[in-house]
Amino acid sequence: MKPNIISLGELLVEIMRTEVDVPHGKIGSYYKGPFPSGAPAIFIDSVARLSVPFNLTTGFIGVVGNDEFGEIIIEKLRNDNVDTSKIKVDKDRTTGIAFNQSNFDNSRKFIFAAGAAGQTSPDDIDEEYFSNVKALHIMGSSLSIS
Repeated sequence: MKPNIISLGELLVEIMRTEVDVPHGKIGSYYKGPFPSGAPAIFIDSVARLSVPFNLTTGFIGVVGNDEFGEIIIEKLRNDNVDTSKIKVDKDRTTGIAFNQSNFDNSRKFIFAAGAAGQTSPDDIDEEYFSNVKALHIMGSSLSIS
């Protein structure tokens, strides 16, 4: 597949604190998740779900770890019609994780474990994959961490 819209960058799972204003380090608190996350993944998943009436196709370039969290991300994107053929599985790293704490003032605090999230490299780019592209989304931090 040669998608019309491609997103490139980090892939994470997000695990969210269920209570508001409860620090991550508090014992006995609860979390929900994991949810596929990372701004580039959220972007392409949303575009894929909206693009069906316009006959547009989507794809993602990134890296996950060789674990269940990586499988969750790939499965979710595939189910929403994102081409995942360019998502590499890194056998030596875990999938990136973001723990999310919401606060009453609408701020959020994150703890990140980057894992494979920043491992996309120029070697992962297949020029032919871009031959039908109309739009490309690259998050700025993806350029600095890869």
